[in-house]
Formats: sequence, structure tokens, C-alpha cells
Amino acid sequence: MKTILVLSCLIAVCTAYSVQEDMLERHNKDRRRHKVGALVTSSKLVGIAQTCANRNAKRNKNAHDCPASKGYGENLSWSYDSKGVPDEKAAVKTAYTGWYNESKDYNYKTGKSTGGATGHFTQVVWKGSKETIVVLCCLTVVCMACLRRHQVDDLVTNDDLVTIAQICADRNGRRNRIAHDCPESQGYGENLGRSRSSDGSPDEETAVKKAYNG
Repeated sequence: MKTILVLSCLIAVCTAYSVQEDMLERHNKDRRRHKVGALVTSSKLVGIAQTCANRNAKRNKNAHDCPASKGYGENLSWSYDSKGVPDEKAAVKTAYTGWYNESKDYNYKTGKSTGGATGHFTQVVWKGSKETIVVLCCLTVVCMACLRRHQVDDLVTNDDLVTIAQICADRNGRRNRIAHDCPESQGYGENLGRSRSSDGSPDEETAVKKAYNG
């Protein structure tokens, strides 16, 4: 008889800052200026976007060729930092500012570009858009020495669990609490950690280290 051991690892570090809420607020602030309706976050699109972000990260490229996103408008941005994982707030600001600044090349009378790219800007303020999402994906090298020390198999990253973990982390962040009551995570093992900083979002590397060591 063969015994199959399946390990599911669901880890998310929750902070008061929400990438989703920041990007949504930026979109809706400018959409009000352009007199078009507000957007809401779609959990379905979060899943699709996370799948595509993970796909691009694995290939180390920024491309609009993800099969899962076919039929949807898609704004992409690439952020990096020589010191490690980019700051989330800075990454969101850089991405959104770059998209919206294309408005300088948009002719409102003709609805066409005056020379530069405008596709990201028009996606931001498109009247027919109803939903938006934003996901951040980073390539991270994780040391498996601990798992090997205990003579168990290495874990692998699961795109679906990454999406579930982010949804649950954002949910806890909005409620400013750590709780194992997220509907999307039912049936999965779940380790949660909280990290705080008096001067803003905690350093991600420190937060991960603190959570894992605890």
C-alpha cells in the first residue's frame, strides 16, 4: 500500500496597508475628476491577475500574453529594488502615476493620442469599466534547509493558494485583526503572522523572518 502525503502551505503577512485599497482609491479619485463611475474590487479578477502575475514573474518578463486574462483590459507595471523586494506603497505609486501620466498625450476632442502611449490612461478612466484589481508578485528564493533537516519533501508554490492567501490577508487587514475565519481558506492549513511598524508598513524581510521564526 502506498501512502501519499500532501502538504498545503498557506502563509500571508497581513499589515494595515492594503495594496488593493490604495490602487482602488487612486483609480476612483481620478475617475471622479473625469466624471465616470467608481470601480469596485473583483475577487474573480484578483485570481486571474495573480495567476498572470505569477506567470510573468516565473518568466522574468512583463507580457500581455496570459491565456487567463483573455478578454480583459490589463495594465501591467514592473517594479524592482536592488536591495530586495520593492516597497509596496512605492510600487503602487510608481505604477499608477506612470499609467495616469499618459493623459498628457491624450486628445479629448479626437479621442486619440497626440503621439505618445495612452492605452494605460484610457484603461484607468474608461467609462465602461466596473471592476479593478491589483496584485503584486515577486520572485523569492526560499531556503529549503529546514524542511530537509526534518527529512520531509520540499514545498512548491501554488498559484491558487497564493491568491487565496492574499484575499484572506487583505480581509484581515481591512478588519485590523488576525483571524482564521476567511471563507476562501476553508480546508487548508493556515499559519498567520502579524508585524507592525510605528513609521508605516513593516519591512517585508523582517516581517517574514519574525513570522517564520515564531
